[in-house]
Amino acid sequence: MKKIYLLAVMTAVGTMSFAQSSQRLLQKADFTGKAKAENLTITEKAPGVTLWSDTFDDPSNWVIDGDGQQGAWEIGTNADPAIVTDYTFYGPMASTTAADGFAYFDGVPFLVSSPPAVDPQNAWIEMANAIDMTGYQRVIFSFEQRYMAFNSDNTIVEVSLDNGATWTGSVDVNVDVPTNNDPAVQNTIFQEFVVNAATQVKFRFRWENPSDDDQFGSGYAWMVDDVNIATLPDNDIDASNLYFGTEGLHYYQIPETQIAPIDFTVIARNAGVNDQEGVALEATETGGSGYVGTSTPAVIAAGDMDSLVVNSAFTPSGQGTYDVEFAILNDSVDDIPSNNMMAGYSFEVGEFIYARDNGMAGGSFAPDMDFEAGNLYDIWQNQDLTGIDVRFGAGLDEAGLETFARVYEIDTDGNFVLLAETPLYNTQTGDAGSIVTYTFENPVSLAAGNTYLAAVGSFATGMAVSVAGTSADQTSFLYGDLGSGGIAWYFANSTPMVRMNFDPQLSVENNEVSNLNVSQNFPNPFSTETTVEYTLENASEVSYTLVDLAGNTILEVNEGNVMAGKHAITIDGSSLANGVYYFNMTAGGAQTTHKMIVNK
Repeated sequence: MKKIYLLAVMTAVGTMSFAQSSQRLLQKADFTGKAKAENLTITEKAPGVTLWSDTFDDPSNWVIDGDGQQGAWEIGTNADPAIVTDYTFYGPMASTTAADGFAYFDGVPFLVSSPPAVDPQNAWIEMANAIDMTGYQRVIFSFEQRYMAFNSDNTIVEVSLDNGATWTGSVDVNVDVPTNNDPAVQNTIFQEFVVNAATQVKFRFRWENPSDDDQFGSGYAWMVDDVNIATLPDNDIDASNLYFGTEGLHYYQIPETQIAPIDFTVIARNAGVNDQEGVALEATETGGSGYVGTSTPAVIAAGDMDSLVVNSAFTPSGQGTYDVEFAILNDSVDDIPSNNMMAGYSFEVGEFIYARDNGMAGGSFAPDMDFEAGNLYDIWQNQDLTGIDVRFGAGLDEAGLETFARVYEIDTDGNFVLLAETPLYNTQTGDAGSIVTYTFENPVSLAAGNTYLAAVGSFATGMAVSVAGTSADQTSFLYGDLGSGGIAWYFANSTPMVRMNFDPQLSVENNEVSNLNVSQNFPNPFSTETTVEYTLENASEVSYTLVDLAGNTILEVNEGNVMAGKHAITIDGSSLANGVYYFNMTAGGAQTTHKMIVNK
């Protein structure tokens, strides 16, 4: 059974400005006072047959409207100036009939204007004429789209059963697309809607951005084309929510020491007219292991859904690259096979790296504030953690930004408790887009059966951490003043490229080059003063700073040249406010950081 991560201090980042919202804002529209359009009667046809379609070659078939806020839909082609100008953000529409025209909402100009000027947006494009759907309870609404997600944009399809007076059945069709997905999504959406045999049915596309944040609001773009309304097919299994992983977490790089059984699950929905028998999920490892696993065949009634769980988990045999492909088995021939095709799962078992991200960087977390970002990792065998890797993102301040890596354990109340942190690392030219390894002064012992958070952070603004792939709720996190909850841990659905590194050579190299050994201050917490002891292997220039959580330097001292041996310094805390501080000591080329707590 998969673990359920319910951590006490975690808040969904529904208002976080720089990362994909874990719960997109979805509001049902209820707009009245629209002019009545001419009804279009259709003749009832056999299941699975098109009832209405449009390629946007005739703009009069559509009505563009909105509530007067920022931006509006357009009908055009890839030659339009807006598409050409903003091509680098999301690329041209690649639908079947793109040359004949398509509809699009372009949010990029508001983001890149100088200065940026983002206001809330709520704009839609709807069918001009209603359709008589007497005799039909449910239909399939499909369209081709191109979409690139940003932060707070919602891409909504809605149906009206009363010629546009009210709108129901709101569906955000791209809710699972992570921020800054690269490449942009280019696919066909199939969405079932209830129409209740209404005589005045309309559909519309609605772009919504509730944010007015000039730096992180708005969105990129949404393009739609080749709209089709059809009756339900006879036989159709729609697969969604494919899960692959171990006890609730998926990995793309696994150290051989942390191999554990990997299981597979998918939600299958019968979107057709007929009951479906013999429905099963099949997982096949194609790299030569010979693994084939299937779920117990299920009978799924029309309109129902079921969870298909592969009976036998896959356990990698050792180091190597593994590729798992998925297929839906069914006694009937599927009329719409495209909606149950699932991307494969490729991962690598190696020596030292434990990674949750898929390696394909698609943007970054880069808020204008200090923050931490990281992922949960399950430990299956006792092992010493020697380092943490991060891939910095575009926009990183490469001019000596003070950064660090930390590992946290989870207490019985579900809170993150700091277990260890690395010495400070000052960013350098060329770090943006590169992987940097942080090394712990001493290896950190991780215990089998426990879950840990590996994170990277900064003491000031200017950090950017690449993201790659998606994470389930409460498995990837950010810490900072990032939402309505103030300074706290927030979970996000984009996966930070923060990895555990178990390479024992890191510890050896660290001990060989380190000239500085600093003990934790005592007492800690303290009220008036505390003592820090340190040892130098060689005579060195020694300096230290005391920094608060906001990144302000409270104390800065240069001890000058200090002889080799054991030494002690005293920190006067009488004028310090209660809170957490970071003590940073430098001796020659060696650096170390410790956390101090003032409590009066």
